[in-house]
Amino acid sequence: MTKRYEELTFADDFMFSKVLENDKELCKEIIELILERKVLDIGNPVKQKEIKPRYEGKGVRLDVYLDGEKVVYDIEMQTVVKRNLPRRTRFYQSSIDSVLLDTGNDYENLKDMIIVFICLDEPFSAGYPKYTFKNICVENTNIKLGDGVTKIFLNANGSRDNISPKMKAFLDYLVTKKPCDNLTAKIHKSVSRAIKQEEWREEYKMFANLVYLDAKAEAREEGLAEGRAEGRAEGHAEGLIEGKLKKLIKQIICKIKKDKSIEIISDELEEDVDTVKRIYDIAINHAPEFDVDAIYEELNK
Repeated sequence: MTKRYEELTFADDFMFSKVLENDKELCKEIIELILERKVLDIGNPVKQKEIKPRYEGKGVRLDVYLDGEKVVYDIEMQTVVKRNLPRRTRFYQSSIDSVLLDTGNDYENLKDMIIVFICLDEPFSAGYPKYTFKNICVENTNIKLGDGVTKIFLNANGSRDNISPKMKAFLDYLVTKKPCDNLTAKIHKSVSRAIKQEEWREEYKMFANLVYLDAKAEAREEGLAEGRAEGRAEGHAEGLIEGKLKKLIKQIICKIKKDKSIEIISDELEEDVDTVKRIYDIAINHAPEFDVDAIYEELNK
């Protein structure tokens, strides 16, 4: 179900994109926090930048895109970790590269690229608060490919060990929605101002429709990939519902393992308390294995 505009937080795509598009300095400060260093010109933030293929094929819509003097940045907010997220970054990279270099231009003119996925849920199951990937030689890890591409995944549900107080405050804010330092206070204030913008409210309605259409297209692709290409809408819809419910079960299991209460889980996942409680009560009975399929079957009895 689509959120009401006044319910949006910084962790929602539309609000995330809107806040950063309208505050370049705030955007720069967040980038510097993630990279743990100062950056030069980042260019002007562009929200929901759409890159269409030159030939027939799949396009991409980027949450926040910045074309700096020497580096391009793509910053994505992931409220739910989508399937094939690593391959998604590969596609985003190739899509951006396709518009960066004109035909006949030398490859040395390709700008460096930094792709950041800010994830509310664990993307790789290792529990790190931050994962940074660069291409290196398998035979000798001291040899770097030097293709200028860096991919970073922040994990709001990761460990808080060995990170700066500012990063801890930022990750905590993504989860709790409560500001606790200067940067998160700035973000929270920007969100509060945005909620009062009536023209953005109307824009959000159009955005929500686009998201719905994107979700339908993506769901169709997933259905095709899983062998449900016959176009049986009812069966496909059931498959999507099952997938979403199992994803929610996995998220709740992750929270249970961290000894979080039903109320906290409901708040962090932004799900109805009754729904969370029903899954929670069944999942507890399946500890410590937490068989997702078994929990799902019991839910549907």
